[in-house]
Amino acid sequence: MILTNKTYLAVGSLILIAEKSGPLSLHEIAKVFRISVSYLEQIFYRLKQANLVLGVRGPSGGYILAHAATEIRLVSVLQALTPRPVTTSNEDLDSSIRERLLQKMRCEVSQALSNLTLAQMMTDNPATGDSQTSLV
Repeated sequence: MILTNKTYLAVGSLILIAEKSGPLSLHEIAKVFRISVSYLEQIFYRLKQANLVLGVRGPSGGYILAHAATEIRLVSVLQALTPRPVTTSNEDLDSSIRERLLQKMRCEVSQALSNLTLAQMMTDNPATGDSQTSLV
C-alpha cells in the first residue's frame, strides 16, 4: 500500500462527497482538484469496486458514500487504489531482507490507517490544530 496522487485524490474526493448532502458528480470534483474527469473515472472505478461509493444515476446524479464517513477506514481507500505487488521466486538474500522490511512497513502503515476514519480526516487537522477541515 502506497501513498500516491490517486490515493490523495480519492481521500479528498470522499471528503467532498461526505460534506455534500446529495450526490456529487465527477465534473464537480474535477473542478475542485483541477484535474480531468477521465482521471477521476479511473479512481472511482476502484472505489466503487471496493464498495466505498455508490453511483447515482440521473440529471442530479453522481456519487455518494456507500457507508457513513465514520465507518470508512483510510486503509480501505488505500487498499482499493494500491496495485497488488508482483511476487517472484528470487532466492537472493538481500531481496529477502528487503521484502521483509517492506512487509513490516506495510503492516505498520496499515495498522495506523486502520484506526483513522474518513470522518476524522474531515475534522482533525494536525498541521494547524484546527478542528474543521474543508477542501473547498
